[in-house]
Amino acid sequence: MDGTEGGFSQLSNRFARYQRPEDYIDAGHCDECREHFEELANVLVTDLSKEHVGDGAWDPTCFLTPPAFRYYFPGLARIAEQDRDWLEMLLPRLTIHYVDDFDPGDRELVRRLLEHWWEDEATSEWLRLAIESVLQQYARSRG
Repeated sequence: MDGTEGGFSQLSNRFARYQRPEDYIDAGHCDECREHFEELANVLVTDLSKEHVGDGAWDPTCFLTPPAFRYYFPGLARIAEQDRDWLEMLLPRLTIHYVDDFDPGDRELVRRLLEHWWEDEATSEWLRLAIESVLQQYARSRG
């Protein structure tokens, strides 16, 4: 996958089969989860923007359930393509909670997207090391 509009279209098409779950965040867990739930209540994957994900200190996507992460992933990837600081926040999520929630075809497309980001001259050396770590975990994951 490359970073062209066609590459992101392929990603969106692949992940379009995932519907937005009703329980995208466990709103009953605590007040912060309820607030994040409300923040994303009317936000579709196609509308997800940097304004919705914040700067890491206040980010409702940290609380997404695995099915919700799959649903929102094309939007998250689009934001990371535009903002490498956001990519830095997204990378750990691709290994900690969600790598096993993607099926083999999803992981292959994500792997190609990670390789695109690694090759992109806008990506810092430090971020390339982080991408390499994620790619190693994907190589060891199921599928």
